[in-house]
Order: sequence, then structure tokens, then C-alpha cells
Amino acid sequence: MQLTTPHAEVEVRFHLPQAAENFIKGLFMQQQLDIADKKSKARFDIQSVESLPDPLQAYKPQELINIVLKPLSPVVAGVPVEKGKYEFLSPEDIRFTESLLYNWRSKIAVGYDENTASSALLMMEVIPIKISFKSRLITIKAYTPEETKIRGWMNFGLKVTGEKRFAELLLNAGTGIYNSQGMGCLEIVT
Repeated sequence: MQLTTPHAEVEVRFHLPQAAENFIKGLFMQQQLDIADKKSKARFDIQSVESLPDPLQAYKPQELINIVLKPLSPVVAGVPVEKGKYEFLSPEDIRFTESLLYNWRSKIAVGYDENTASSALLMMEVIPIKISFKSRLITIKAYTPEETKIRGWMNFGLKVTGEKRFAELLLNAGTGIYNSQGMGCLEIVT
């Protein structure tokens, strides 16, 4: 990574109650952020933390909505093949959206309950928004024995149908797998 300006912006999303907003802001204010691997390291001073407006605020929590999302970071979808290993799926593979829907239901089960997750009306369709899908191979924990390579995808849209509260969970927690590594961050297109 090469920065060509003295400032950078990082968008971090959490799916937490509104009451936790000030707590989260306080955790990050006047802190430093280190980004490093075995070969290099950079330290950044956090200058401000702000909460972005809710893009779904016009909808009621259980209102059924249709939105189109696009990835801000690679979306990783996979089918487990052995413990800790995945067969990574392309958006052209029919199992891609099945994997994303399974992951979305799992997040709903954790955030709400199993019954809510299993009965939720959720639909997802891949929409090409550029000429071709773009694949990215990402290395996690590079240069260590725990090094892992994952494949994610960009250059597509996701037409999503679900209750506002579930769409909000998808926007805040990400889609697919490896969300804690920054994968699957989405934004609303329409």
C-alpha cells in the first residue's frame, strides 16, 4: 500500500445499539492505529471519529425493502472443504448467493434468534455493474506460519430484499465470510 497524501480515511462499521455510539467514539478518539506485517509498519494518529447517517432511516424496522448494494471491499463467499479451508466461489457460481444468504441468516440468528432467522424473507441476486467481475487474492497474516490466502470479488451489485432491520445488519456487519478481516463491506447504490 502506498499513501500519496498525508491524510487517509477509514470506514469501520459496527452493528450495535445507538446507545453504544458515544462509547465507541471514545474508544478511538486520540488513539493511534498501527498497520503492519513482518516487513513493514505504519502508525497513524486518529484525528476524528464520526458517526455517519443511517441510509435506511426512512424505513420502519420490519418494513420489507429492496435495495441495490455494491462492495467497498472484496466479498468472500465459500463452501467449507475441510476444517478452516474453503472453496472460494465466484459471483458467476450459483452457490455464491446461496453462501451469502446462508451467512446473512447466520448473522440474523446471532443478532435475533434462530426462529427469526429461519422465517426471514431474504432474497439476493448478483447484478453485473461493470464489464467483468474482478477477483482479488488477499493474504492474511502474511509471512507467518498462520498465513492464509482468501479470494474475494468486486465489480458487481447485489439486489437485496429483506426487512429493514436485516438489511441494516447486512450493511453494518458485512456480507460473506472474513468480515472481521475487512471483507464484504457494502454501500447502497439505489
